[in-house]
Amino acid sequence: MTQVILRDTIFRFELNLRESLVLGTVGAGGIGLYVQTYVRSFQYDEAAAVTLAVIILALISELVAVIVQRRFS
Repeated sequence: MTQVILRDTIFRFELNLRESLVLGTVGAGGIGLYVQTYVRSFQYDEAAAVTLAVIILALISELVAVIVQRRFS
């Protein structure tokens, strides 16, 4: 039971992170709003930094999910 709750929590975190990037990019707010703002003001290094941060967070959450799954299996 604990494994399922923890796995689902990690999955929802990762999903929310990715959705906030996409939604912000199309103008609905979220992390993607920063990327869109930086790109529009030609600050590509800041846009890349935010995008890389999101990618790293998604990879870390995936790694944690794999570790949790292996531990409880």
